[in-house]
Amino acid sequence: MLPRFVFAYIMEQMSFSRKTCFLAVVFLFALLILPAYSEVESLPFIRARVGWTRIKGAEEINDGGVRTGAMFELLDGISQNSNIIFEYVRGESFRDLMMMLYRGDVDAVCGVMGEDNVPNADIVPRSIGTVVQMLCSRADDPRFFSDDWQSYNGAVLAVLDSPTVLKALDEFEHEHGFKTERKIYRNTYDVKTAVLVGNADFGILATYDDISNLNVLTHFGLTDKYISVRKDRQELKERILSGYEALLLDNPAYMQELYAKYYTSSFKNLAFTRREQSFIDSAETIDVYVRKDLPVLSFLKKDKYEGFVPSIFEELSRKSGLKFNFIGCDNVDEIVANTRANPTKSIAGFVTNCRAYTNDSGIKMTDPVLYYPAVLVMQKGRNKSVSSVAYNQHSSFLREAVYSNGYYGKPYADNIDCLEAVLSGSADAALLGVYTAQEYLIRRKYGSRLVPSFDAHVFIPVSFATSAYTNGLLYSVLEKLTIGLSEQKSEQLLHNSIGISYREFSFRNFMEDNLVFIILVLLVFASGVFVIFLQHRFNVELEHTNRNKDVFLADMSHDFRTPLTAISGFAYLGKTENDPKYYSQIITSSAYMQELVSDILNIQQYAQGKALELQPEPVIAETLYDSILSVVQARADAKKIEIVFTNQIRYPYIEIDPMRVRQAFVNIINNAIKYSPECSRVNIKVTDFIRQGSGWVRASVSDQGEGMSREFIKQRLFRPFEREKNAFSSKEGGSGLGLAITKIILDRLGGNISVKSELGKGSTFTLEFPERILTHEDYERERKDDGSLDKREYNFEGFRVLLCEDNEINTYIVTNLLEKKGCTVDAAENGKVGVEKFEASERGHYNLVLMDIRMPVMDGIEAAKAIRALERDDARSVPIVALSANAFEEDKLMCAEAGMNAHLSKPIDVDVLFKTLDRMRKGV
Repeated sequence: MLPRFVFAYIMEQMSFSRKTCFLAVVFLFALLILPAYSEVESLPFIRARVGWTRIKGAEEINDGGVRTGAMFELLDGISQNSNIIFEYVRGESFRDLMMMLYRGDVDAVCGVMGEDNVPNADIVPRSIGTVVQMLCSRADDPRFFSDDWQSYNGAVLAVLDSPTVLKALDEFEHEHGFKTERKIYRNTYDVKTAVLVGNADFGILATYDDISNLNVLTHFGLTDKYISVRKDRQELKERILSGYEALLLDNPAYMQELYAKYYTSSFKNLAFTRREQSFIDSAETIDVYVRKDLPVLSFLKKDKYEGFVPSIFEELSRKSGLKFNFIGCDNVDEIVANTRANPTKSIAGFVTNCRAYTNDSGIKMTDPVLYYPAVLVMQKGRNKSVSSVAYNQHSSFLREAVYSNGYYGKPYADNIDCLEAVLSGSADAALLGVYTAQEYLIRRKYGSRLVPSFDAHVFIPVSFATSAYTNGLLYSVLEKLTIGLSEQKSEQLLHNSIGISYREFSFRNFMEDNLVFIILVLLVFASGVFVIFLQHRFNVELEHTNRNKDVFLADMSHDFRTPLTAISGFAYLGKTENDPKYYSQIITSSAYMQELVSDILNIQQYAQGKALELQPEPVIAETLYDSILSVVQARADAKKIEIVFTNQIRYPYIEIDPMRVRQAFVNIINNAIKYSPECSRVNIKVTDFIRQGSGWVRASVSDQGEGMSREFIKQRLFRPFEREKNAFSSKEGGSGLGLAITKIILDRLGGNISVKSELGKGSTFTLEFPERILTHEDYERERKDDGSLDKREYNFEGFRVLLCEDNEINTYIVTNLLEKKGCTVDAAENGKVGVEKFEASERGHYNLVLMDIRMPVMDGIEAAKAIRALERDDARSVPIVALSANAFEEDKLMCAEAGMNAHLSKPIDVDVLFKTLDRMRKGV
């Protein structure tokens, strides 16, 4: 829109008739543009359920509970352009999502390939990307090569249960004349796991899948991906199409940028052909020609070449076994000439992609391994435009960059002559590589009068090359090795080289420039002062930590003795009076002590960055909050504290992790009771509301206690083992972990916690966190789909279990629990005995293996791998369930990679144990 003063000026200069015409044109333009402008604004909001399953890079939930990934971001963009409120429904696999779409449990699914679509759904006619299928083997498996099709014949192949993939595989096998034995899996994670643990020789993964620790043998089956929408939601289909097209009109490269943001290239880790591997095995040492004086990239230091380029070749040597010998050259022309002169076993370790070399038919260049930046160096305070630019006459890419950017070039013999020309005014600026420029500008002679300007933005691709007259094997091996370098590894090597290079060149400049010496002395002095300051601060913090440790140990002594006394006393009374009424008190006291131990262990795990696991399930909101109040009521009654609960819940059916929500509420309410005087009041208010199309809960807990100081709230409130010192904290026990763990839970839920408090006037804690709102039908369906059974309904008659557990008490308890439900249990005291018993049993004898993780002789991970490696069908199919005290995501992933089917955390929840056995028996 024009500024008002511009519009007024235009009107002033016009005659009356011209003003009339002008206003008429403006009016007509407004009539045409405003409806289009407000079209999205006027669309009513509609809701749609989208099925999703966890796929790396596409659909994930991060540690904060926030959805992230390319598909989620795409749907967010479509939503903003089409007024659709998406609700996300999770499935266990992509196959599950298609069944949910068919049944009508969801309205749409992203990433559908044509053959996979269901009959009652339509494809939105715009591709959201293409995928290529990749045949992958384990990186350390020497049996397969990328061109040896007959070696694939009869091999075991893990493949996704997808009609599109299976059809492409049929065509690929027919084309190349081999046939595999296929194993069908529900998701790509299971496909990859099957290859890694040896259940399959190789597997089919798609572009954007994680192929770490795998080699790509070949590619096939180019296919488009789409969004699929149920046919009875035509308006939704049209809205998605218009929203997607709006994104592409605004930015045609939208999908390419989105995939670049979330995915790493899968066209890496390319397997060698049989001829390439033979060349590597028989190759002699290969000469690599590098620059001998180029800062950061390659330079000679104590008779050894260091820098980015030599470090890259050291990495290639580690990956392939090839051996390299570095030979220094003065410039790129010399590097290329030497490579041509020694065609059979030499590599140009530094070639710029400029016309002088890309048009040279005598060399073959790899893909770029580095984008080398160049910079204009000019006199300080210069405000005139740059016309003439000095450059090193031996550098082809600098010469090309000067002329291609429209400057008048002035060649000089070396870099120093270029800089002297700028100082004398013979040239307006000099174009140097950025690392070379930095090496000169740290000298007082140049740094005090010259400055870099990055206006030119010159980035030159740098590649490796071989002679065009080799047999091609050296080049193809080099190309695959450089393609396989990860961006992270290249960046790390470059960063390391910058540090080494500038330490080397700074020492040389120190001998030339005493100003640098003064700066170094000052830095040493400042560093000494800083170290003294850090030492003092460390001593203060250590003293504070020791004080906290003493207080913590005293509090823990009090807290542990209380339930231990109760357990011991009730056990004695139960034995002497032969009365089972004491069992419930023993169980309650044990649960309280288990909660204390869990808090201490968990806070240590969370401090190390391990993720807190969420297990959302459908619940009735009122029942959840009633259970919270029942937990804290006894403690409130003991101090005659009235709990006033205000319920403003509008959505009765929700999905959330009830255990974590209950834990957070109980921690906050117990604190309110603990730090409040007798006969006072604790007010609890719970409200639910909608924020940006999603359900949220806001809860406040207010007490009439002593309150907290501003200093404590600001600096120590949510830190572990910290408690405000007042009249109540000295009497009440506690670990000082409740608020720290509550903060971790709220962060993991994607919510937040805040507090208002004043000394002598009490405190109010406010919790906010998201929840998924369900209809009554959703609630009933998901509860039914959960497959939960009453404990009395389990019957495992004839179910044979191999229990590997080294603790006799645990063995006794688990055996008795299972035998009461009809199981036959065979126990093994360690993993080695368990493997031997399984190997000695008849095929199909055991229906399930329960595997403790930490055992002597052979642990559970090794035992599971050993069972899976046995040459018998039931060793690959028998369910193996882990029993572990470690219940974090990385522990479960480690068990899955060992070939286990499920994970149970200790202490064992009896109902969860039976549910897991029932699920394994049914094969789900």
